[in-house]
Amino acid sequence: MKFQKFKKFFNDDTITIYVCVIGLLIGWYALHSDFSFFNIGGRATSGQTIATVDEVESDVRLRGTKNIFWENARTEDSIVEGDSLFVGPESMIVIRFEDGKSITIGANSLIKFKSENNKIKLSLQYGSFKSQNLPTQLVLDDCGKALDIKAQGDADLEIGKSSECGKIQVKAKKGEVKVNDKIVDKTKDLVIEPKPIVKLIEKPIVNEAIVKLESLPAPEIAKLPEIKPPEPPKKVEEKPLLPPKLLRKTAKILIDKKKLPAASWEQAELAKEYILETSPEPEFKNPTVVRTPASIHQVENSGNEQIYYRLKSVGENNKESAYSEVGQIDFVYPSIKIKEPKEVYDYVAKSSKDVPQPKDFNVKWTEVPNADKYVVEVDKKGGDFSSPKKFTTRKPASAIQVPGQGEYEYRVSAYNAQNRKISSSSNVGEIIYNKLFDMKTPAIEKTASSLQFFFQKGLGKYIWLKWVSPEAKVTDKYRIEIAKDQNFTKLFKSYSTYKTKVLVQDSLPVGNYYWRVRAESTEDKEQVSDWSNPGKIEINSGAM
Repeated sequence: MKFQKFKKFFNDDTITIYVCVIGLLIGWYALHSDFSFFNIGGRATSGQTIATVDEVESDVRLRGTKNIFWENARTEDSIVEGDSLFVGPESMIVIRFEDGKSITIGANSLIKFKSENNKIKLSLQYGSFKSQNLPTQLVLDDCGKALDIKAQGDADLEIGKSSECGKIQVKAKKGEVKVNDKIVDKTKDLVIEPKPIVKLIEKPIVNEAIVKLESLPAPEIAKLPEIKPPEPPKKVEEKPLLPPKLLRKTAKILIDKKKLPAASWEQAELAKEYILETSPEPEFKNPTVVRTPASIHQVENSGNEQIYYRLKSVGENNKESAYSEVGQIDFVYPSIKIKEPKEVYDYVAKSSKDVPQPKDFNVKWTEVPNADKYVVEVDKKGGDFSSPKKFTTRKPASAIQVPGQGEYEYRVSAYNAQNRKISSSSNVGEIIYNKLFDMKTPAIEKTASSLQFFFQKGLGKYIWLKWVSPEAKVTDKYRIEIAKDQNFTKLFKSYSTYKTKVLVQDSLPVGNYYWRVRAESTEDKEQVSDWSNPGKIEINSGAM
C-alpha cells in the first residue's frame, strides 16, 4: 500500500524532471568552477603526462583536477590527465604531445585534456586550435559527444567552437582530414552538428475509453462516462537572465608590466557572453566596454589608482540582464629602486686654485608601470629635500647636474598623466664629486729666506738656494725663479731640478733679488703646486 502511494506521487514524469534538475546543477557547478580571481596556489601534477608546454605568450593558465585556483602556464610545464587550460585575450600556447607532434591553442579558449583507450581526448568548451602536425588520431569531446578526427601526414587544419554545444567548425588547409570518417573539404568549412534526438515511446498513447467505445453496442453508449479533453500542457515559466556574480568585490593588485590584472566572475546560467564595463570613476561616466564569452578578462590601467567594473549577461537574441554589483581593483605601484646607489667622480685639479666646474651625472632606476614621468630631487648631503633642485624625465634614467665639488643626495618619484604621484619616493642615491690635488707647496729654508753677500767685483756667483718639501713625490721636480721685484714680473733667471736645492752659477749684479720655488708633476705636466713665499738675496760690492 505504501509503495503504491509512493509510486503515485513519484510518477515517471516527476522522476525525469528531478534527474534533469540534478544534472543541470552538476553541469552548472562543473562549468562555474573553471576560474578563480587570483593566480595563486600550486597545481597538482600527478597522473599520466599527456603533453608539454613548448611556448607561452601572455595570459595562459593551467589548473589540475584537485586544484581550486589557476596557475600561470610556463615553458616545459607538464599537462597531465584531467588538466584544464585557459588562454586569455591576445594570448596563445603551443603544446607538444608525447609523440612529438604539437598543436597551437588560440586566444579566448578553454580546453580540458583527457586520454581514452590510448587516444588523446580534448574537451573543447570554446575557442580554437590549429596544427600542421596533428597526432594520427584525436578524439574531440563536444558536450559529451565524441568526434574522431583523423589526419594523414602533415595535414594542416584548424578547429574552432563557440560556447554553444553541437557546433564545431573544422577547416582543412592541406592534407586529408576526416571527422567521423567524413572528409573535410579544403574549399569550405565542415560544421559538425548533433543528430536530432528521437524520443522513443515505449507504449503508444491510446485512449482506452475510445477503444471500449468502438466495441460496445449502440444502446450502451449513453451509459459511458463523459470523455473530457486532455488538459493543455502547463506553461513552463521562462527563467530570468541574471547578471554574473563577482568572485571578489574588492582586491588590491601589485602592478606588474608583464602581467595585467584581471576581473573574473562566475558564469551565469543562460548567458552566452558578457558585457564588461570598466572606468576609473564609480559613476561609470565614460566607461570602456568589451564583450567576452569568458568569465575572466584582463583590465587595462593607464595610471589610475582604482578601476571600477560591472557586468551584464547576454543571452538568446542579445537579451541583456541587469548590471551586476560594482567591483573595485586598487592598484599598488612598486617602489622605485636606484640601480647604482653611489656615483663617485674624482676631478684631478691642475693647481690649488683650479675649481671643479658643474658636472652631469647619469643615474638610472627601476621602471614603474603606467608612469607618465619621473621627478628627480637633488640636495646637499645631510639635507632634508625641503628645497631641492628638480629634474623631470619620461624615461627611467636622467642626467642630473651638481654645481661643483661636494657630496650630494638624490631620490626619484613617479607621476601619472594627471600629475598625481603614484609611487613612494625611491631609496636615496649618493653623488660624490671629489677634487684631487695633493701637491704640497715647498717652503724655503729659514737660512735661505734672507741672504746677504759681499763681492769685491760686485757680481754674486755660486750661491746655494735651499728649500724643503717633505711630502713630495719621487716624480716631482721643482721650478725656481729669480726676479728683480717681489711680483716676479721682471724675471732674471729660472731653473729646474729634482733636488731640494740649486747652485746659482750665473753672475748676479749688485742689487736686491727675490726668489721662489714650486713643485711640478712629471706625470701631468700641467699640475703644479703653489709658489712658496719669496726669499730675498742682497748682492753688495766688496768696498766698505
